[in-house]
Amino acid sequence: MRAKITINFFKTIIWIVLLTASFAMQSPGQDSTSLLAGNWEGTKGSSRYNLVLNADQSGRLNGMAIQWSYAGGTLVLTAAKGTFHYKASIHYDSLTLSGSDLQQPLEFQREGAANSSGLFSEPGGADTFPMAGNPPLTREMVTKAANFFDWLLDAKLTVEQRQQFQDSLVRSWKNQDQDGIQSTVNVIKFGDDLKMKTPEERELYRVQLRTKYLELMRQSPNDVLSQWVLTIYDSAHKPIARGNPPLTQQDADAYAEVVSFMVTEVMGKKGFNPDRKFKDDLAQYLVGSYGNMTPDEQQSFSQIPVLWAALRMKWSKASAAERQDARKQWAPAIKTMLASQAQGQGQREQSGSSGSKTSLDEQFAKYNEHQWVNSMVNSTFATTMSINLNKW
Repeated sequence: MRAKITINFFKTIIWIVLLTASFAMQSPGQDSTSLLAGNWEGTKGSSRYNLVLNADQSGRLNGMAIQWSYAGGTLVLTAAKGTFHYKASIHYDSLTLSGSDLQQPLEFQREGAANSSGLFSEPGGADTFPMAGNPPLTREMVTKAANFFDWLLDAKLTVEQRQQFQDSLVRSWKNQDQDGIQSTVNVIKFGDDLKMKTPEERELYRVQLRTKYLELMRQSPNDVLSQWVLTIYDSAHKPIARGNPPLTQQDADAYAEVVSFMVTEVMGKKGFNPDRKFKDDLAQYLVGSYGNMTPDEQQSFSQIPVLWAALRMKWSKASAAERQDARKQWAPAIKTMLASQAQGQGQREQSGSSGSKTSLDEQFAKYNEHQWVNSMVNSTFATTMSINLNKW
């Protein structure tokens, strides 16, 4: 399914928007300079760029001293050879500059933002941004479009779902599908305009749009896109186990991803692959145990999709020290789970080789996915994960 999803659904959304919404265009308010402060690395062809933006608005560009300011989406850089005004788009660890002396948009990544877990990696690893097109596709555009979909379906998209979504956009740009490209641009603009509305107005538009959109998807249930959309919506809203609140597939999927991420950060290696098979196996086990959880434990579990989405946003902007503090907070729960697995493994093996204890790394390497599932359905561990996420 993943390889065949197209972006044509945006045309449907635009049609719905025209039926249900009419917006007076407004300009966004002044942006905060705090988002831009940091060390940024950019590459264009064989050229590399280092942009340092200090909190006091001093900085350096490839070693050259500069002063900078940021307001209304414009980054102003002042150097010895002049002043340059760039249109700046920032989202988490991605900064895209265009205009002024730039013939093509130049994208920067915040230094140290790469994540070894792979959970934040860009799908289709060979793809680079911005991607040629009219307009060029940037990471910010991908994120904004995905966020609109997230909002429309009232579902915190998992990393897996966002990767599928990005793949569909990339195909439109690679295939030079101008209709799909323009539809994407229109939806992003619509999403930006929504931010200027009151919460009550935004909720009214969402209910109207979502109702009509889901009706259209259900009219063609065998369509690949319809199946994908309805799977996301149903995963977030249809219970798979009774409780207060009930368990959903989206809860289980987010739980699998966030635990994999936390294990990787604490141990420096991936303990299991949160692919579709692992998520389905975990959900099956959770269905059997969810009814035994207390209402408070169930409440903690239901918060995980939102907390996982918040963690991804905060992690991308966190300093190295903040990330290390988080790893220290998570380490006791992760290592307790590993020790519990190791104890169970040792009892089953009844190995009489030397009687010496294996190292934690050696124990870690032995665990199979079945053991991870068994440990993760423990309600105490699930609650601990939720508490750790809330703390951070």
